[in-house]
Amino acid sequence: MTAATLINVTANAILAASALHLVFRVFGHPDSAIWKKPWAAVLCKAATTVTVCGALWNVLTLSTPAPSETCLNIGVSLNFIWISYYLKNDSSTRTRDSKPASTLPRRNASRRAANPRKRKASSSTRRD
Repeated sequence: MTAATLINVTANAILAASALHLVFRVFGHPDSAIWKKPWAAVLCKAATTVTVCGALWNVLTLSTPAPSETCLNIGVSLNFIWISYYLKNDSSTRTRDSKPASTLPRRNASRRAANPRKRKASSSTRRD
């Protein structure tokens, strides 16, 4: 096994594992936001399924592709690692019973309430 094959197999194994993690993270619970858009759910499932199948195929066949494809495989696997890391850390800070960000009070809400802006009269209500 050459060094290029080993690098490619490692990148594809990482890619398959992190893509599977993404699938379980996104589709793992029924109240996921992805279920609100069925076309996005189908597209995401199809894309990650093809990605996992292609990565596992490269691992099982021990392929040695061109250096540009190896570079691409490394980049895609690093991208999927970053996505998995972000989703894991982002969702682990919230519980299922916590409020969504849109219902939380705004940071400057008290300042806005203390100093409401004056509205200008529209041109149709002004009298010259």
